[in-house]
Amino acid sequence: MGLPITIDWTRVKDVLEAVAALIVILGVPPIAAKQVAQLWRTWFAPRRAQARVLDRLCCGEPMASVNSWLGSPVLSRGSVHTYELPGAWVQIVEADGVVLSFAVTIRKKRLHYNAAKLTVGNLRVELGRSTFGAINSRDDAPEVAYAEGNRRVGYAQRYYFGNPGHYQHYVLAFNTAGAGDLTATGSAMAAEPEDSRKMAIQAHTTVNTLMVYGPATRAIPPLEGFIGVEPDEVRLRLAPGSRATASGL
Repeated sequence: MGLPITIDWTRVKDVLEAVAALIVILGVPPIAAKQVAQLWRTWFAPRRAQARVLDRLCCGEPMASVNSWLGSPVLSRGSVHTYELPGAWVQIVEADGVVLSFAVTIRKKRLHYNAAKLTVGNLRVELGRSTFGAINSRDDAPEVAYAEGNRRVGYAQRYYFGNPGHYQHYVLAFNTAGAGDLTATGSAMAAEPEDSRKMAIQAHTTVNTLMVYGPATRAIPPLEGFIGVEPDEVRLRLAPGSRATASGL
């Protein structure tokens, strides 16, 4: 028999190394090991890399610093700038050269994002995967807004946690430029009681957008159903013949 294999688990730095260690221990065939590695590269590594970028977003940070790690905006309209990641849109509103507010919209479901860090642990939600009905929050009665236009619909819930939330306002929303669906919409819902309508939306609608207003925001605007990037603007960005979209992280 060969010598026993020992692994120093304190030196395993990430999940990929842990998987490789298990493959060695269990004696998984090389073909299966390659399939595991491919699965990691295709599904888990891009999501993890994107999460590292999104976790750095912070109100009050100088725009020069943001652009150094987020890259140049793909769209700009006055003080509003839109950035493109492999599975997300990031919209930043600046004032006096610093981030006043920002919004993240997940556009690919497989690159869903855990927003706990950006909400200081007050909202347990996976953008691009969770529904409004599954939100785990300290606030059980958020402000609610619903909007419906010719080609788009929107739904949003706004939260404020005071000191535990660093005096920031948080909005979770569905944006048609993102992943998932908004259900229970259309003229058939107009006759339903408001509470029934809200419950139907919350039960089946994907939360794909988070907007954060920093404490320096002097006047929080009235809550609207349309939150985050403008779908028509980013649609032009993705149209055939437009500049290539962001490459993988």
